[in-house]
Amino acid sequence: MPQTIIDILKKGNQELFHSSLIAWLLNPKGEHGLGDVFLNHFAEKLNEKGYSELKNNIKNSSKFLVLTETKHTGGRYDIEIVTDDSNILIENKTKTIGGLSQLNKYKASFKIALGFCEVSYSEDATTKYPFITYKDIMDILSKIPLPEKNDFNILVDHYRRFLTRELKILDLICECYANGDIEKHTEIKKLISESGSYTKNDCRFLNLYLLEKFRLTHIKNNPNWQNSIWEANKNMQSGVWLANPQQMTNKFSFFPEIKKLCKQESGNLWFHIELHEGIMTENINR
Repeated sequence: MPQTIIDILKKGNQELFHSSLIAWLLNPKGEHGLGDVFLNHFAEKLNEKGYSELKNNIKNSSKFLVLTETKHTGGRYDIEIVTDDSNILIENKTKTIGGLSQLNKYKASFKIALGFCEVSYSEDATTKYPFITYKDIMDILSKIPLPEKNDFNILVDHYRRFLTRELKILDLICECYANGDIEKHTEIKKLISESGSYTKNDCRFLNLYLLEKFRLTHIKNNPNWQNSIWEANKNMQSGVWLANPQQMTNKFSFFPEIKKLCKQESGNLWFHIELHEGIMTENINR
């Protein structure tokens, strides 16, 4: 799959770039020539998930502004939609992880969690707030015919191609590691190599995605791990870590010294899972 403009300019791993581009697409007055088509599809996605606030605001407000990086109490809004009597926050996460506390601190009238994939936010955040993924964004873009003779068509088309590849890599990770189709490993590495723009941070995020999918597929419903508290994040030195703090001495066997220490200190045990090479390993069978 050939490089895109996004790869050449090395913007694919920059959250601000994605926020700016999506805000531009949401703006009916944007130079893209799409008018309010993207905006209406985005609002309909939210409506399908049970949130009609944006759709109602579009219909009933005479004022409509789309802004990026606006300063408010609690921090900066990645994307802000301002209407007659409300402001709508879109918090965007690409290669980072968002949580409930971050969304809670914002004072917007309506808050939307936008994430690269389903592991981009903690479960408590996506339970409380509407959640749009980049797969939803790609679904919208795939349905929109681009206007004829518009200078920005190539940018929108390359963004579609970029998202197609990035989302395909996530699908291949599931096929390879969750479903056991080891041959997909070569295809994953080929797509990453062809992009020419993958950083260590990008690979760490893919490892995190792999571990979260593994947990949801193989660990979450295991009786030994029920009622466990999971935390996932990226470790800047060694890739990805996934940990579970829990008193589990009755379910697992430990060295006597560890059991004694936990009893003395009333401490929680952390099960630490770490990938160094992860999806970029040269030997998939190791």
